[in-house]
Amino acid sequence: MSGYRQRTEGESPVHSSDQSRRPRPGTSRPGGRGDGPEIAIVGAGIGGLALARALRQRGIASTVYERTARFDRIGSGINVSPNATAALAGLGVLPAVRRHASLPGSWRNYDAGTGELRHEFPLGRSAATAYGQPFIQMHRGDLHAALSAAVPAGSVRLGKRLVGLDDRGERIGLRFQDGSTAEADLVVGADGIRSRVRAELFGPDEPTFTGRVAYRDVIPTEGLDIAGLDDFAKWWGEDRHIVLYFINGGREIYYVTSVPEDEWTDESWSAHGDPAELRAAFADFPEPVRRVLGHGTRTYKWALCDRPPMDSWGRGRVVLLGDACHPMVPYMAQGAAMALEDAVLLGRALAESPDDPDRALADYQATRIPRTAWMQTESHKNTFMREAGPVAAVYGYDPWTAELTRATPVPPMPEESLS
Repeated sequence: MSGYRQRTEGESPVHSSDQSRRPRPGTSRPGGRGDGPEIAIVGAGIGGLALARALRQRGIASTVYERTARFDRIGSGINVSPNATAALAGLGVLPAVRRHASLPGSWRNYDAGTGELRHEFPLGRSAATAYGQPFIQMHRGDLHAALSAAVPAGSVRLGKRLVGLDDRGERIGLRFQDGSTAEADLVVGADGIRSRVRAELFGPDEPTFTGRVAYRDVIPTEGLDIAGLDDFAKWWGEDRHIVLYFINGGREIYYVTSVPEDEWTDESWSAHGDPAELRAAFADFPEPVRRVLGHGTRTYKWALCDRPPMDSWGRGRVVLLGDACHPMVPYMAQGAAMALEDAVLLGRALAESPDDPDRALADYQATRIPRTAWMQTESHKNTFMREAGPVAAVYGYDPWTAELTRATPVPPMPEESLS
């Protein structure tokens, strides 16, 4: 276990800023370096890269440490709802993202037993008008690539698997599996549901397996009869569902399911499943579902896990972001959106308190924990869009204009291991 210990000396300066401002897209100080703290971001997923971009816009130095040696384009679609596109717009990457995106006209929800349309929610121009930004759908790899391109290549270090954190007085030490080390003033764990940073802070534990798995893949539409297929549809069965939508300008269609299964616990996004088992699981679903699944030649299989909401995301100058602190089942398609919101709000908090990172981290957590805890709870219910639901509360949130909650920083802990 880690030897990381929180420093106990010194008091936080008085916090004086209470204003927020959306940066002009594409602006930053030269090199992305300024007078604020030097930040290490563990994890180069969507949340980690978005944070690096948000910090660079504010002139705050950061380095991203990613455990994998390269970025692979795993077959997965992603819904980018208006709250997420608002984040991307402020980060200056929405134009690049939209080049690869599809714009669905509506989200249609069907009863898989009867084929009856139960609920339709308008998207397209209606959503953009109502919430200020569009609802788009795309390949997850294209979103990741757009964020990666917005961060200087030299600030992302690949092949760096974190093994420990250490208190070094005013600095935090990071130790990696390859024997290398690094230091920073502040560490952000954006390293996923099995976060090493989380384990360093709160001790090792396991996410909760929900007893359900998701089959998913991206299928080229060439040779597929797409007549009668909706832009975006969810078919609700008694104990399972499937979501279908087009991406990449209609050249591909993505599906993702939720199916009960007790034995499969592999959370890897790259683990393969059996296409025959998938088709058997949806053999009683309407013809459009069976048609799409019959066109696929492979499938990925992913155990659905989550964790209960946390009361705190950090200790000292170490804090969590995204799935590291609020993983959720994908039934509202808000996992990546919450990580993007986190990134924007943490960047804003640090920019508003450049000389007081303790205050910034406290404000960030006070702002984000209530919303993400609610989102985790709502996602677990798996009722969103089956009928009319709290759509405005989800999609109408703009992380650039949302008020930062002011909080009193947690006082330093005694000189003891945080774990």
